[in-house]
Amino acid sequence: MLKFISAEGQIVYVNPHTIVAVQKYPDAQHTTIHTLGPQSPSHFCILVNEEPETVATQWREAMK
Repeated sequence: MLKFISAEGQIVYVNPHTIVAVQKYPDAQHTTIHTLGPQSPSHFCILVNEEPETVATQWREAMK
């Protein structure tokens, strides 16, 4: 599990195998992690305080 700080300041854990995209919109303050939900095609969006490059690096390392 990857550990991040949410936009609300809470610790959140994300299963790296469920991440489908990481992005930060140009006018956004937080990075969005898109994950698969329990039933396709549902998904969740988790807002975190980390920069997208940091999230992506942790994601890549976890998937090795």
